[in-house]
Formats: sequence, structure tokens, C-alpha cells
Amino acid sequence: MIGRFFAEETHGGWGLARKLWALALACTWLQRGLYFEERYTDAGALVVRSYIPVNDLFYFSPEGGWLVYALLLVSIALVYVGRATRPVLVIAILCHLALNLTEGIN
Repeated sequence: MIGRFFAEETHGGWGLARKLWALALACTWLQRGLYFEERYTDAGALVVRSYIPVNDLFYFSPEGGWLVYALLLVSIALVYVGRATRPVLVIAILCHLALNLTEGIN
């Protein structure tokens, strides 16, 4: 009788929401890759204050920015296929926030 309370539950809507989220994030970030270095790194940019003072603490070199960008794209792909969804989802959100906050460099 108590076994039904410990049975595995499936949430069918999560699969669709996960795929749509990954697709939306991929559409957002793939187009930003064309001008990535001048937008998200310190290559040729003057470092100024932004509304959020995270740029006073760190900013990306071109290599570091590309590394975070590649990690973001890999994590988006892994979220889409459903591998290790929770940790990869956290990595994708952290990379997304880090890149968005450093966009204030320019």
C-alpha cells in the first residue's frame, strides 16, 4: 500500500518545456557568436562602469569569453537531449548570466 507513494513520477510537460527552453536559448546565443569578441570580451573595448558593478570585479579575456561561450553552447545541447539535466541547467544559467553581465563592458 505504501509502495504507490514511493513510485517514480513522470512529468511529461517537463520534456517539452526543457526542449523549448534550450531551443530559445540556442536561438538567442548562436546569433551573438558572430560578434562575440567585441561584445563580451575586453578585446578593443574601453572598460567603463555599468549599471551592475560586476565589471569592476571581472571581465573576460577573448580566450576566457570563448571558453564560457562554448561551455554555454555545450550545456544548452545537453539540456536539449536530457543528459544530467539539473547540473547542466545550472551551468547554462550561470554562463548565461556571466555573459549578460559582462555585456556592459561596451
